[in-house]
Amino acid sequence: MAVLADEGRYAGSLAPVDVPGDLDGATPAVEVAHHGPTVAPDAPASTGEELALLTDARRVPVVDREGLLVGILSVTTDLKAFCGTG
Repeated sequence: MAVLADEGRYAGSLAPVDVPGDLDGATPAVEVAHHGPTVAPDAPASTGEELALLTDARRVPVVDREGLLVGILSVTTDLKAFCGTG
């Protein structure tokens, strides 16, 4: 899940492994979110694919120059397409 802060700016990603069982429920998500790779909206699709494959989730946030989340690029498990394209 993408964590947004400061008027929609991308602040990191959060996965179940990022949230330990003993974490205080009042801890802001931004404090435990990890800051993995991101890709610019005008980057080649191949760059997004390469970055997505660096993560276990096979996805990478698309973030513009102002730090706003534009979308999330996801690669299918069989590596034959981007998620949502067939």
